[in-house]
Amino acid sequence: MGNNREMLDSVICKTGSKIAGMILESKKIKASQLQKALGVLCNDGVYAYYVYVKSEKPLFDILIKELNELMQYTDIKLKQKQPDDQGQGSGQFPGIRAEKPRDDVYDYEAYFINLSKNLNDLLFFREILEETLVYARYHLKAKEAEYETGEQNGES
Repeated sequence: MGNNREMLDSVICKTGSKIAGMILESKKIKASQLQKALGVLCNDGVYAYYVYVKSEKPLFDILIKELNELMQYTDIKLKQKQPDDQGQGSGQFPGIRAEKPRDDVYDYEAYFINLSKNLNDLLFFREILEETLVYARYHLKAKEAEYETGEQNGES
């Protein structure tokens, strides 16, 4: 069991670092939005976090879609949308693979609704999500400090 925990810790660290890098690269997202999302999670819960993040597209692209790997650690599984759910008709999706995998094929809302039906998974996911966002916040602060130090030393 310790080995599974080590693997999960590795995924949490990797995901937190990736989120921080994506926020730093993004021109549309501020570090304060990560802090606010973490506050919503801690104060109002996992579904409120989902609704808050969903309300802002650039934030959704990072703070929900990058969690796919973490979602695999719960008994509730992230599923693909059915073709009619996407309004694309039944011929286009998911039978033939497109040029690149599409991120909009997952039914995140169903995942978060179903997650709320299983208390153990809900509490577990909340814990790992919170840890991931805390790591992302610290990675972001460290990367911002590196960037500022580089600017002060005349590096670009």
